Amino acid sequence: MAVTIKDIRALRGELGDTNVSLADTRELLYELIKHSDQEREKSSQKFDRELEKSRQKFDRDIKESRQEFDRVHFIAVADRKRMNDFQEKLSHKLGTLVEDFVAPDMRRILHLVSGCPMEDIPDVYVRQRRRLPHDKGQHLEIDAYVECDDLVLINETKESMTVDYIDHFIKNQLTRFREFFPEYREYKLWGCVSSFRMEASLVKYANRQGLITLALSDGLMQIQDTPDFKPKIF
Repeated sequence: MAVTIKDIRALRGELGDTNVSLADTRELLYELIKHSDQEREKSSQKFDRELEKSRQKFDRDIKESRQEFDRVHFIAVADRKRMNDFQEKLSHKLGTLVEDFVAPDMRRILHLVSGCPMEDIPDVYVRQRRRLPHDKGQHLEIDAYVECDDLVLINETKESMTVDYIDHFIKNQLTRFREFFPEYREYKLWGCVSSFRMEASLVKYANRQGLITLALSDGLMQIQDTPDFKPKIF
């Protein structure tokens, strides 16, 4: 039989009664211990069930988290691939800026600045690379140049022009042009820098160095210099 709180209280009273037999006392104690074991077993089983539920929920959460991570990772990889493809196409397009926009207008620009007749201006030389005869380790690359009579217009193109690029162009391309292209040793040299767009501050800086400035407008390279600007002979 199940032992209740009432039975325990009765037991306490009966233990104080000398007429209660030892056998009855043992039976009541046995029932009490049995009841305690049953309650402990129930508690243990309940704990095990709750633990199992928690474990199952944890496993589900881990699985869902892994699936979400895989999904996000897949999207990130796909986005990175699309971005790399875009950057590659953009870099290729920027790399052909000289060929696509600058070179076709170089003859017209030289004509406008120098007055040289268009028919006297031969083809534009694009991506010209030379090495020194006595030192093959040194080389020079010119984005584009065009000539007329005893004048050569040398161009440097950047998708985003800066003061540093302008200084580098003067120091490395203009001042060393005759060294690598000795056939133009007796020619006058003009410098020209071009870009998609040219900030007014850069135009002023380049003009102070004696350089012609060009920027893209309406599909053509347009001169950005002030009307009274005179290019420097290098």
